[in-house]
Amino acid sequence: MKDCKYRDLRRASIRFYERSIKLLFKFLKDDYNIIFAENVKEEHIRNYMKITKERGNHSYVSNENMVITRIS
Repeated sequence: MKDCKYRDLRRASIRFYERSIKLLFKFLKDDYNIIFAENVKEEHIRNYMKITKERGNHSYVSNENMVITRIS
């Protein structure tokens, strides 16, 4: 989140990103019992994106290549 502050993003944008990250962490813990980032695999992110897209959740990321690249 420090990057967001350095880029001078609006407070509302930062809160949105924080909520989105919390939703992802909750999904990883609840569905896969993952609490450490190094245990996250591409399939976990793809499943999260699929579920949030199906639900119409605001945390859906439309560019999956960006997400996969950043966690690899």
